[in-house]
Amino acid sequence: TAGIVTVAEALTGYLAALGVQRERVTVLRNGVDLENFRPARDRKALRDELGLSGRVLLSAGYLIERKGHHLIISALPRLLEALPDTRLLIAGSGE
Repeated sequence: TAGIVTVAEALTGYLAALGVQRERVTVLRNGVDLENFRPARDRKALRDELGLSGRVLLSAGYLIERKGHHLIISALPRLLEALPDTRLLIAGSGE
């Protein structure tokens, strides 16, 4: 293998544990447009506007099986047993 690209530094460690030479791994984090995605200046007002309270878990991405949204949906009942004030939001487009 000439090289491997990952989206997170942590994946480099996993690959090394599998025998991949670290110098063959390049980390390219997913880019974020900071003009569109930035911390809310008034978090409480935004949560109020969206009708959100308690913990919020967000699963964002293209809505296809490969992205694994179904995994958090199936885990949600167990999560709610431990953290009943949790709300799951799923954002994306697709099938």
